Amino acid sequence: MAAGERTEAATPRRLQELREQGRVVRSTDLTMAVSVLGGFLLVQWFGGQAVATLVLTLRETFAALPHAEPTEAGVQALTMRMLLGVVLAAAPVLLGLPLLGLAVTLAQVGVLATGKAIAPQLERINPIEGWKRLWSTRSAIELLKTLLKAGLVAFVLYQAYTERVVEVLALGTLDAVAATARLGSLLVQMGLTAGAVLLVLGLLDYGYQRWEFRRQARMTRQEVREELKQQEGDPQLRARLRSLQRRLARSRMMAAVPKADVVITNPTHLAVALAYHSETMQAPKVVAKGADLVALRIRAKAQEHGVPIVENQPLAQALFRLCDVDQEIPVDLYHAVAEVLAYIYSLRRDQRPGAHHPLA
Repeated sequence: MAAGERTEAATPRRLQELREQGRVVRSTDLTMAVSVLGGFLLVQWFGGQAVATLVLTLRETFAALPHAEPTEAGVQALTMRMLLGVVLAAAPVLLGLPLLGLAVTLAQVGVLATGKAIAPQLERINPIEGWKRLWSTRSAIELLKTLLKAGLVAFVLYQAYTERVVEVLALGTLDAVAATARLGSLLVQMGLTAGAVLLVLGLLDYGYQRWEFRRQARMTRQEVREELKQQEGDPQLRARLRSLQRRLARSRMMAAVPKADVVITNPTHLAVALAYHSETMQAPKVVAKGADLVALRIRAKAQEHGVPIVENQPLAQALFRLCDVDQEIPVDLYHAVAEVLAYIYSLRRDQRPGAHHPLA
């Protein structure tokens, strides 16, 4: 497998970058199909009312024509009246089609505000690049899709016509009004049939466009690694940040040692500082802990501030293993810690703070 081969699925960040560039999954065939089908449905639902409104407007206009003033203003008034009637009759279609187009676009793309898709790009006007696009595999596929779509729609319409040829021939036996109405109904039915076929083809095209978009958006393994590195940051910088975080955590931990009630040791390898305030705590809390050098620093800090140090190897090991800093001790250790605290409280009255108190 070649190192630069695009075999990895696009990451969410890569998809977002493509979206910001205006590169999204969109099928013009689906948009056109919805517009065609929706347009004929609007005609079917509102066509009768539209024709009635138009006929009424024409009747009123021609009825008012003999009584109109033969002036430019009078002609303009009649013209505007007739145009208003035509607009009102066609309003459902004129308003419905843009709304349908907007709805299907939002369903495919969502809300997308970017100017990069319409920004001037030299490769778009480069004749060499244009010639390459003209004879590209994608252009051949689009041409084949167009021919197949046109052929399929034509075949379906021909089938629909042959099924209604008797009705078409019978139009000659009807009066003009009835024949016009019947012809309009037949045309709408055939339009709905064509729209349904286009809708199926549009959905298939959307699926293909989605697959093609995902294929072109694939990334190489190196690109995925570089993106991951950018998201997580430079390894050396991350190590420095972790080291700084550890130093800050130790500083906060050492600052809490003077406020501890007792430091339990192992005797020198481990040190755990405990604090207990009955008013604010349900159980004693570990405020600092450490091993080896950190344990020595905790012991030195405790001696410096007069915090009692108690040597209890099993308890120190258990606390160090089971408890994190700023965590209350587990229930299993309540009794052992209570004995230590009771021992410390009893010694505070008559022993020097910071002294070493071995506890059996």
